[in-house]
Amino acid sequence: MLGKSLSDLTAGAVAAHRLELFLTQQVETRKWDILDRASGRVGFGDAAEFTFDAGDPDSFRLGPLDLDFPLGTLSLVCGAIVRQRA
Repeated sequence: MLGKSLSDLTAGAVAAHRLELFLTQQVETRKWDILDRASGRVGFGDAAEFTFDAGDPDSFRLGPLDLDFPLGTLSLVCGAIVRQRA
């Protein structure tokens, strides 16, 4: 039990460190290129779906998504990864 707790704590610390590095980087990204400037909308529509391998029907899939993210804030989409079996 203690081993699992330490493992989870370490994984969380590593993830937090990576997020901090990403958020504090000085390199300009193409983030504004994906903004729909006409509507000021950032998000996914029309039941967007993301997958690791579109050719593999058993591959992890996230969707369908219809999301709008608020501008000027950090948004996270998170949850358990569960494989659906037919």
